[in-house]
Amino acid sequence: MTETNLPPDAERQSPPPGEISESALGEQNRALLLKIGLPALAVFVIAIWAVSQLSSPVDDTSSRQASGSTGSTAVHANDETEGQELDALGDIRRRRVLRLADDAREKLAELQAEMTHWNTSVVTLLQSEPGRRIAADESFVVAFSAILNKERANAKHVKRYREDIEQLIAPVETSDFDRKPHPKLLGELTAVQDAIEGDLSKYVADRESVEAMLAAAEAAGLQAETSLEDAIAQKERKTARKHAEKIRRETEAARDYEGQVEAETQAEQIRRRADSRAEQMRKRAALEEQAIAEQTRRAEEEANRNTLMSRANDPAVRAKYAPFLTRSRTRVDFFKNETPQPVSVHRIENLGAHIDYKAFARVGAGHNGKTGSRRGRHGRPTWPYPQTEQEFEKYKPMFDEFWELVPIWVQSGDLLP
Repeated sequence: MTETNLPPDAERQSPPPGEISESALGEQNRALLLKIGLPALAVFVIAIWAVSQLSSPVDDTSSRQASGSTGSTAVHANDETEGQELDALGDIRRRRVLRLADDAREKLAELQAEMTHWNTSVVTLLQSEPGRRIAADESFVVAFSAILNKERANAKHVKRYREDIEQLIAPVETSDFDRKPHPKLLGELTAVQDAIEGDLSKYVADRESVEAMLAAAEAAGLQAETSLEDAIAQKERKTARKHAEKIRRETEAARDYEGQVEAETQAEQIRRRADSRAEQMRKRAALEEQAIAEQTRRAEEEANRNTLMSRANDPAVRAKYAPFLTRSRTRVDFFKNETPQPVSVHRIENLGAHIDYKAFARVGAGHNGKTGSRRGRHGRPTWPYPQTEQEFEKYKPMFDEFWELVPIWVQSGDLLP
């Protein structure tokens, strides 16, 4: 760096405007200035100004902290107000959920009552005297059969609905309800209630349709000699026969068509087409005949099953077989249970009641069907022991009927396997 040579009288000269006084800087600074010169002085002044600005962020931070303290107090107050509003909203939502659950339970009770009413007022028409009025009109028979065979809610559906309601409502009834929105819970409860109402409306609509048919039949003075159940079975067989006749006519028409084609054409190709069409129609007829036969078989099986169920539930029939259908602590093989239980079919067979009607009569009279030995039943009803061959003969039709109804009673729980 080049040194600056000042004139000898520089100490006595006043500094020009804009320059720093040498006396103010002190002797050391004056010497420094003399050494580094005026350009370096400008850099030194700028550095001092930059250092002085470093203290300003501290002041800004202090002001922000002060304003932040005031803001946090306001936020805390807002949080408390919002919490109170959410508590009130949670209470409203909880009451709404509970009210919706109560409505669903009431609808479920209505559905159960309607199902009971259906069994007592509609199903019983199959064998009852009023049902014979409907059986007298073929259109009523067809309509009643269609209604009866519809898919509808049963005891399993009712159980599932009840479990769904209780499972959904349990968190609300047993613990503090979360203040957060629960649209899914409300939606699921509403869906359960809608399903119950849908099943209920189907029952009501079908029952009212049957009641309207019955009222119309009574007003017309209709009365059939056969039961409604038999009339339905006869109608299904008649429909099956008509369909079979239709298939037969179509088959004959196919054969006639084949003959006509053969008569009208000479080309082998046309004959092959006729044969192909006739074969297709024969196959279709065969498939439809199989379907009709299967439908007829199922209808007959269902009719037979319904007849067996009606007989199995007949109080007079059940009374005849009280020695086997009565629940008691005394088993049919004379041993004791801790609690009253149904009779086991296996134990009845062990006593020989399945061998023939005589062994069957002995077991029902409190004896061993194989050995004839008697042991007391102690509370289980018994038949009078047959003394003559004629008295034994009375149990022959009962033997056949009992073992025919055993599968129904096992399924209903009146007998154990």
